[in-house]
Parts: sequence; structure tokens; C-alpha cells
Amino acid sequence: DIAAGATSTELMSFTCPKGAMAHFISYAVYSDGQNAADQEFIPQVDGARAFSYQGDPNDNFRINLGLAPDLSNNSLIQCQLTLNPGETIKWLVKNSNAVAIAMGVRMVGYVDRSQKRINARSGG
Repeated sequence: DIAAGATSTELMSFTCPKGAMAHFISYAVYSDGQNAADQEFIPQVDGARAFSYQGDPNDNFRINLGLAPDLSNNSLIQCQLTLNPGETIKWLVKNSNAVAIAMGVRMVGYVDRSQKRINARSGG
């Protein structure tokens, strides 16, 4: 539950471990609030807005409503987000409602610990 009038509450965060890359392929948001204008989900990677062109295009691309009444696979929104080692994604939420509302976020992805070849191959 997110308190009424909350302006910048951290709902979730994930930091990519050293020596790995994190790849996110989808996310879902959930809220039981009734009015889209009274709630907002703000994804940030190291303080910068992520998914900058996802959300309501008529409202400055605010992410405020999910696709389903839960966080199931039916509510997943496709994305492509890669975190470098040490980068952090945070989901902040705002609740302008007069009452507390339930809000949630789900992210789907994987951590890749495979070694990447960084030197070009030479010879035959």
C-alpha cells in the first residue's frame, strides 16, 4: 500500500552485480487506484528516466495504468533494457489519491554472467 499523497516512494530497486549484465525483456505495473491522473510509476536507471517513450503519449508519457488487474503474464509490457555492472534500476511511485492504494511492479529478465570476448581474433 502506498500512502495517500506520497510523491516519491521507492517501490522496487535492483542493482546489476559486478561481472554481469542484466537484461530486462518486460515489465508490468499494477494499481487499484481509479483515476490515472492520481497515480504514476517512474522507472529510473541511475537517476535518469527509463522507458522514456512508454506510457500515455497524451500525458507526457506518464506510466500510470497497467494492462490487467494484476501482475500476471497478461499484463506484461515488452521492453529492452540492459543494465551494466553496478547500474541500478528503481521504480518510484506517486499517489495523489485521498486514500492509500495498492501499487506493484514486476520485471522479467535475466542476469548474464558469460564472458564476452573483448580482443579481436588474429590469425587463422
